[in-house]
Amino acid sequence: MIKNIAKDLTKLRNDETGANKYSQDIMEKIQEIIGKDVDYEKANSSPGWFGMGKNQIEKAKEKWVDAIYLYQQSNSELEDRAAKMKGVIIQGDKTAKLLKCEVADSLGITLIERYPICPPGMIQKEKQEALEAFEEEDKTYPSIDQLIIELRNELSLQDDKIFDTIIETIGASEVISYATRQTRTKKKKEKLVIAIYKYQKGKSEISNIADGIIDVNGKTYEELKKDVRKKLRPPG
Repeated sequence: MIKNIAKDLTKLRNDETGANKYSQDIMEKIQEIIGKDVDYEKANSSPGWFGMGKNQIEKAKEKWVDAIYLYQQSNSELEDRAAKMKGVIIQGDKTAKLLKCEVADSLGITLIERYPICPPGMIQKEKQEALEAFEEEDKTYPSIDQLIIELRNELSLQDDKIFDTIIETIGASEVISYATRQTRTKKKKEKLVIAIYKYQKGKSEISNIADGIIDVNGKTYEELKKDVRKKLRPPG
C-alpha cells in the first residue's frame, strides 16, 4: 500500500508510467509523516538484507505498525472501520487517502482527485506559514483577542459570547470554545487554520487572499468583524 501511494505520486509529478517506479524523496516524506524514526524498507525486508536478522526485521515491523497506529490516533478524521485496525493501511481507506494528500501537499504535487478528508486545498507550505503566524503579534490569535476588545466596547457584551460567536462564524465550534481556549494543541491550531482558510474561500471579498491567517490590519479581520457584529447586534 505504501509503495502504491509513492508510485501514484511519482507518476503525477514526473509523468512516469513505469508500474514499479517511485521517487525516493516521496518514500522518505511518507516515512517522515508516519514517523521519523521508522524505516519502511527494513520493516518489509527479508532476513539477510543488509545483514539484518529475523528478530531485527520483526522489531522494525512492530515499530512501523505502531507508528501507523499513532498516526491514525492523532487524526480525528480517521474514524472508519479500516482506520481503527491498529497500524493497518488498506487500499482506498481514509488513512491511505489522508496520507496521500499530506505527502502531495508537502512536496507540492497537484492531485487529480482531492478527497473530502483532505485539507481544503492548502498545501503544506501554506499551512505551516499559517501555524507559524498563529500567535505572532497582530496575527491570528492576537487578532481574535483584539476583535473581542473592539466588539466588547462597541456592543457591551461578555467576552465568552463574543469569542464563541467568532469561532462559530469561522466554522470551528467543534475545535475550540471560550472554555477551552487555553488548550491550543498543534492539532487544534491546524484545524482552526483550515477553518479560517475555508471561511476565506467562502467569501468572494477575500477568497483571493485565503491563507488561513487573520491579521488585525487585513481584510479577513474586517470581514470577520462585520459578520460577527451582525450575529451579535440586537435586532431593531
